[in-house]
Amino acid sequence: MDLAENLAVDQIQVGTSAKDKFDVLHEIAGLAKKCPVLEEYSEEVIFEALDTRERIGSTGFGNRVAIPHCAFDEIDRFIVGALVAPEGVDFGALDGQKTHVFFFIIGPQPQRNKHIQILSAVSRVFENREFVDQLIKAADADAVQRLLEGHLTVLSRESSAREKSMFYVTIQKEELFDEILELFASVNEGSISVIETNNASAYLHTLPLYSAFWNESRNRFGRIIVASVDRALCNDIVRRIHMVAGDIESESGIMIAIQDLSYLSGSLDF
Repeated sequence: MDLAENLAVDQIQVGTSAKDKFDVLHEIAGLAKKCPVLEEYSEEVIFEALDTRERIGSTGFGNRVAIPHCAFDEIDRFIVGALVAPEGVDFGALDGQKTHVFFFIIGPQPQRNKHIQILSAVSRVFENREFVDQLIKAADADAVQRLLEGHLTVLSRESSAREKSMFYVTIQKEELFDEILELFASVNEGSISVIETNNASAYLHTLPLYSAFWNESRNRFGRIIVASVDRALCNDIVRRIHMVAGDIESESGIMIAIQDLSYLSGSLDF
């Protein structure tokens, strides 16, 4: 889907009198309510849904940005908008800094996989500090809309319409796992699995022939991400994994294998 198509200028606001998270969420609920898709929901109901999500953990992920979000059963498309606070608001962000850009997403409850994909893709866009600076300095809602439309295009991908490849990424470095998994979530709508593994030494040490090499079991971190993706995206995904993991050719701890698929049916829930 093209997320920019669901971004209306009346769901964007520059400037706020909000003093805390409670005030911000109320203003966001008011902006979201302007979308006809939410006409059956009151501002208070929208606020409660956003607030319930925030109680799980702050959506202020850092870099002066938060992505408040929630879902409702009876809507059929995503609603997005933005509140820009040039002076910043204490939103309980993970980095402890004030939050200046609040990009909100309200989606259909049944489309959880799509919601995860959008959240992941959007969060990556907002990691760009220069882009966030531009949003904070934007003069009005029209300027914010133009900036967002230039960066927030998330294309719909029909699984049956494109050739697919299967990725197998074996990871033994725990510090890399989250970022690589998020990478796949941002381009995939529900064909990802994670397999827990052990390195071979955990088993070889029990065999007499190899006992001189391993004196005890070494159960280290090990997971395999298995994901089907559009074949056209493979090169870009490999490039992005290398950006995260560095030179995997000369240092052990991560391995990538790709297999072209002649047949793929069904999908998996995240």
